[in-house]
Amino acid sequence: MNEINHTEYGSDEKRPYILWIEDDNFLGTLITKKLEAEGYRVEYVKSGEKAWQEVRKDKPDLILADILLPGMDGFEFLSRVKEDDNLKNIPVLLFSNLNQEKDVNRGLSLGAESFLVKSNVVPAQIIEEINKLINERT
Repeated sequence: MNEINHTEYGSDEKRPYILWIEDDNFLGTLITKKLEAEGYRVEYVKSGEKAWQEVRKDKPDLILADILLPGMDGFEFLSRVKEDDNLKNIPVLLFSNLNQEKDVNRGLSLGAESFLVKSNVVPAQIIEEINKLINERT
């Protein structure tokens, strides 16, 4: 598994920052703790609207997003990010129980770098994919 280089990140501000959007509190908290244990700084939000506010306020190094969210869904959020010149280069990893080919293709065609199906992965695989995407940027 690829790991981030923890020695190059001293303070909180220098650690890679992930915006994590998930409305399921149990899963949201679990993945937040796993990411923080890996050395990431995580902002966990439960809606697309809140995520849109956060991404414009504090630009993350990566966005991990569910699709089925209250209000603005993950597809709409992804579209907004990829249409914004200041945000479009942020890698987005979609993480959802939607596993139909049309949903996966829609997410990827809207600009997501990757799409993981919740029921098909364990937390270690999520961390591995995030590490890969973060390391590709540095």
